[in-house]
Amino acid sequence: MQRYRLTCKLITHRRFDLSGKSNNKAGKEELEETRQSRVVAKLHAILRPFLLRRMKEDVEQMLPRKKEIILYATMTEYQKNFQEHLVNRTLENHLLETVDIGYVHRR
Repeated sequence: MQRYRLTCKLITHRRFDLSGKSNNKAGKEELEETRQSRVVAKLHAILRPFLLRRMKEDVEQMLPRKKEIILYATMTEYQKNFQEHLVNRTLENHLLETVDIGYVHRR
């Protein structure tokens, strides 16, 4: 029993040198890999409820094709004015001016 405890302590001190004086590059790399795998495992545990993964065979194959309907709408005068200032890169000045004069857009 005593021999086992001594062996365990030696392995622990070699593998996890907490003094920061270890020159064992392989040991440091192993510690880094262990840390990274723990981080990945924690991230997987956190994200698992938010991920929805389905296999292709689980999805209904006989769904009708998607329909796309495009509706065009004209802009209001306020929107046109806003876009014009945005394109001309004068939007900031325009907004400052409208705030200074107390202009409020009402529908």
